[in-house]
Amino acid sequence: MKKTILVMFLFVSFSLFLQSFAHPVTAATETAVAYAGIKEQGVAFDVTWNNHEGSTEIIIKDKDGNAIYRNTFTEAAMKKRFYLPKGENEQYSFIISNGKKRLEKKFLISTSFVETVNVNELK
Repeated sequence: MKKTILVMFLFVSFSLFLQSFAHPVTAATETAVAYAGIKEQGVAFDVTWNNHEGSTEIIIKDKDGNAIYRNTFTEAAMKKRFYLPKGENEQYSFIISNGKKRLEKKFLISTSFVETVNVNELK
């Protein structure tokens, strides 16, 4: 029961972090997923596509293969930014398909902390 509640909490948390903003792109843009840096909202990824042949589906899966985001777009060319939570060792897969073509990119997000020790002689 506790595990189910935890999974539901994590799913809701991921959904809240998956805020996205759409921007039109030029016709020369190819389908791509790119790391866009660390922001206050989370780890940012830009997804761009150019599909003049119908709809485009974007799926984001966690390391267990659970779809944490899924949406279908009918715009021919778009750019969306997704914010994913900063975790210690999180893995995400972006899957972009239009029925004929499929692009899958996987990313491992890991964090590390640097500890600095200063020793000063006191007199």
